Formats: sequence, C-alpha cells, structure tokens
Amino acid sequence: MHDADVIMRSIMLLLPPAKPSHVQNPTNDKKGSKLKIGFNGVGRPVVEPPPMDASPIYAGLRTNVPKKLMAYHRRPFVTDDPASDFPPAHEVSSYLLEAARGLDSVIQFNSEVLRVAHLPPHTDGGVLPHCKGRRRWLVNVVSRSSAEPAHHQQTTRRVSCNFVLVASGHYSVPYIPFILSLWTWPKEMVHSCVYMCPSNTIFHEKTVAVIGIGPSGYNIVRELAMLREQEAVTRGVVSRKKLYSVASHPATMGWDFNDPAAPSWAKLITTVPRFESVQGGLIRLVDGRTLEDVDVLCFATGYLYAFPFCNPADKPWSAHPLTCPPPTPPTSSSPPNLPSPAAGAVSLDNFLGGFRVHHLDQTQMFYYPDPSLAFLVLNSQVIPFPLAEYQARAIAARRSGRKPFALECGCFRGFV
Repeated sequence: MHDADVIMRSIMLLLPPAKPSHVQNPTNDKKGSKLKIGFNGVGRPVVEPPPMDASPIYAGLRTNVPKKLMAYHRRPFVTDDPASDFPPAHEVSSYLLEAARGLDSVIQFNSEVLRVAHLPPHTDGGVLPHCKGRRRWLVNVVSRSSAEPAHHQQTTRRVSCNFVLVASGHYSVPYIPFILSLWTWPKEMVHSCVYMCPSNTIFHEKTVAVIGIGPSGYNIVRELAMLREQEAVTRGVVSRKKLYSVASHPATMGWDFNDPAAPSWAKLITTVPRFESVQGGLIRLVDGRTLEDVDVLCFATGYLYAFPFCNPADKPWSAHPLTCPPPTPPTSSSPPNLPSPAAGAVSLDNFLGGFRVHHLDQTQMFYYPDPSLAFLVLNSQVIPFPLAEYQARAIAARRSGRKPFALECGCFRGFV
C-alpha cells in the first residue's frame, strides 16, 4: 500500500457537513425557518441547533478582513471588484472552492460524524478495519447518497483511525444569554443565524429589537434601516415600526448610530441599553425605561463552542470534557415551574456547548489529555485562513515527526 494511502486511512479530518452547492449558495432557503427556542430548568435559553446543512451566511454579508490579509500563502485573492477590499460571501466561497481544487477525491461530501470516542481495547481489529499498529479512535459516520432528504439513502459505518483533526468551525450552535423572565415573552424570538435579508417576513413591517452590536448585529440593523429608508422614498410613507439596537456600547465597526454625521438611514435606529428583564410583552431596560412596542427579538449574540459528536458518556470526554455550560443563573431569578415559552418554542433540557474549549495545550491546537486529536482555528477575532494554514502545517510537522515540539497544559480547564 502506498504511504499516502496509509496516512489518509489512519487520519480523519472532521469538517462541517456540507455539499458543494451549499458553499456556492450560502443563502439557502432552509435557514429561513424558525429555530426552536426553549428554556431549561433554571430559565436559561436553549436553542435547538439548525439543520446541519444550514448556514448563518446571509445575502449581504461581506468579510470584515481585507482580502490581502485573508488570502492563503501564494494564492492571491482575486475579486470581481478590484477596488473593494472586503469581498462578498459568494467570492469567498469561490476562492475556497478553487483552493480545494484537486482534493475532491479525498473528501467525502454529504457525510455527518455522529460520534468520536476512544477505541475500546477489545475492538482493535476484528469488526473494525485493521492496520498495523494500535488505532486510538472510533468514529461513527453517516453518509448520504444525496443531499436532498427525499432522495438520499443513508449508510452508517464505523471507522478507526490513529489521529483526528477537527475543523468543524464554531458558528453552528446559537447562543442566547439569560435574561430574567425571558420565558414569558409571547411574541417572535429568533437568533441572527436565521437572518437572510431585510425583506424576510420575520422582520418586515415589524418593530424589531436587535440585541448585540457585533458584526452580525450591526449589519442586520443597518440593512433593515436601509430597506425601510428605501421603501419610504418609494412609497412616500415612513413606517411607524421602529428599529432598536440593544447594546451596552456604541458600534465598534461602521457608524455610531447616534453620530450626527452618520448616514440618513442611521436616524431610523433607536439605541437602547441592555435588557434587565422581560415581563410578558414589556421589556425593562437597565436604565429603568421600558419598551412595549417590540414585535420581534433578534439575538445577534454569537455562538457556542460545541462538539455534538463527543458524547460526555464516552471516553475520554467523560473525564476531560471539551466544553462546560456557562455558569448557572441565580436560583432566585427563575421560578421552579417555568411558564410555557413563546408560541412554537419547545422545552430543551440539554444545553449544548460552552463559551470556551477546555483541556487544550498551550498552542490551542491539541487536546492535551490525548494529542492524537487536534483542532484548527478555535480562536476568535483572528484572520482565519492564514491561521488555519499555519496551524495545519504545525500539526502535520508534529504528527509526522519532522519537527516535534513539546506540549504544555493550557491551564487545565480554563484555557481557550
């Protein structure tokens, strides 16, 4: 057997489950469906993860990193608009597809990893594919013959391997913060991951409060305001529905909506501080004011690190978990019996993911209890493509033994 075949068979790379068309069409219709939002026993919001083939990429999304910085080594980023430093999502997709050209033969599309665990000693060989040397990991994979649910046939199989590289990203499990009595909210409540465009029926002709002022929160409230300004000019009528931007500080990107020099669309946005509590359809702000006219709460509050294929009951996760839920809210802040949440919501007891990844080494790439599992780009607020490239080189160099380097524990459970 060729050396390259041995390497590819003994190493498994876990990527986001997707098909090429989803990369080319990041605004697929499936993400427009409402997410199920429930509350656990202490009143913490729990969001059912969206379908695996959905994407949080929306129609108007552009990068917030200049193309010269985000390009791979010796692969310049060529765009349709040379004058723009910040390409749109479809150009980023094209760039990635071109970079991956020639690798299709070693990529299995329409596949989902269901489980990653240490290989039990009694399964070494036998029912699992065997190769020379002890294999460390058992991976359960379900493959589909078609990306369309109505036509696909599923095949589930178990794979053993010596090394697992996780490159599944961390923008798939939405996070909604704890807000006192949020479970009593009777109207629409969504996460920014369902946003596609400002004309979406979830937001159109409604008073919307966008919570969060990061890139997504800023872009969503900006696009909603720009559409309403355009419609006011076209129809000659200004909508009486308001737009609220809910944040503890002004935007750090783009315009401060209260800046007198800001564009005219910014005048349609009312900035308010954080929510203190929700009492039915009434929202109380931390400064004592209240809002009673909001139709939709849109939480642009980010995502959690989550690895659903790492079952806490399996080894090694049972002893050294990758994530831990955020701190539990004060028990006095949530009643023992939660009222039913908003219409269409569900009760979800399992809180998936956490704010950080635990049990990593000092490089934030290797699982310290067993470095035969590694991660790409767990970091946030970085330039991801070049970082992924250099991390991959470092992992490959250490794995192959060409440039071994010692690992140090990254502060046990508190290191991201």
